[in-house]
Amino acid sequence: MLNKELVTQLSSKNEEPNWILEKRLEAYEKYTKLSTPLFKYGIGIFLETTELDLENIDPIEENSLVITCEDKEVEILTLKDALKKHESIIKKYFMNIEDGKISSLHKAFVNNIKVVVIPENSYIEKPINIKFSLDNTTSLDQVLIIAKPNTKVTVIEHSSGKLEKGFRSQVVEIIAQENAKIEYISVQNFSHKVNNFAQRKAFVEKDSYVYWLDCILGSKFTQSITTTFLNGTGACSKNLGLFLGDHNQRYDINVETVHNASKTNCDMYTKGVLNDSAKNVYRGLVKIQPDSYGCKGYQKSDTLLLGENTETDPVPVLEIHNNDVKCGHGATVGQIDKEKIFYMMSRGLSEQEAIETIIKGFFDPVLNQLSEDLSEELRQAINKRVEKGLKGVMINA
Repeated sequence: MLNKELVTQLSSKNEEPNWILEKRLEAYEKYTKLSTPLFKYGIGIFLETTELDLENIDPIEENSLVITCEDKEVEILTLKDALKKHESIIKKYFMNIEDGKISSLHKAFVNNIKVVVIPENSYIEKPINIKFSLDNTTSLDQVLIIAKPNTKVTVIEHSSGKLEKGFRSQVVEIIAQENAKIEYISVQNFSHKVNNFAQRKAFVEKDSYVYWLDCILGSKFTQSITTTFLNGTGACSKNLGLFLGDHNQRYDINVETVHNASKTNCDMYTKGVLNDSAKNVYRGLVKIQPDSYGCKGYQKSDTLLLGENTETDPVPVLEIHNNDVKCGHGATVGQIDKEKIFYMMSRGLSEQEAIETIIKGFFDPVLNQLSEDLSEELRQAINKRVEKGLKGVMINA
């Protein structure tokens, strides 16, 4: 049972300072007053969820969250050790997430916190690897990445698990100081009975660049929220998304970029395939503030529907508060083209092989931007899912 005593117990176990305990208790009070979210975003745009019982999760449980890097310059710290060295910056950014029901739950009961610090003037050639395994039914974990000025690093996160059923809430916060370049690649492949909530934020300073790639393959329900704040002149971001859903999977994908400074650029592109009775909502936002001039922003989502009962709702939004900008958005939803199937069959492929080839190739614009090893890993995971069965695939005549 979730209660205030449990909040205090978790904070004490981590030997946290009073300001963190105060944040936890404030979040708990908000959590008790808020209703469970409906995941409804307009008339007819919603994602139904079942078995989302927040009160009976167990935040005391711990799961494996392992962060490694061959470069010894990189600091990989527990929250306790990080506070001794970097308390001022942690205090500024830590737990700076929204105040919804799930976010408040996370802030109150987060129980597995790691801090990664990239030292100034360092180019980290080998990637930082984050391995998460959901081996117990509940996880509330958090990673804070501080990239100091003039740094470059790639972070690759793999999330999976042995359990058939579970709840995971994850928060990733990136602080990209001046002229820092960070790539964050996440691959999630939980079982089809896990409820998964991921919230990622980046604060991007002058002449810095943050690249997100969010690959969603597993879980019963996933809400993925990625928000990037372009806070310094010349800051840039790129968001790529990839999702593959079948059976009754539900994906709520929200990508936002807020231009808080002039001459900032963003590019947001998500591609997904849905089969059987899978459903997703894509919500995208490019927001340009009144004093942010000379900005560029673009977003697009492409979804391929294979089953008669699949459904997607793309909701791209531009919120622009001055005239000196270049912005655009787009969304496509479609089925497999019968003429393409005919052409490939005329070249010797069976109908099944032609359909599989088209689906696999649909993701190429995203996969081709990855390293060879990671691209091949994702291709194999996608191929296994695609080849399991394509009965009932719709062909656009």
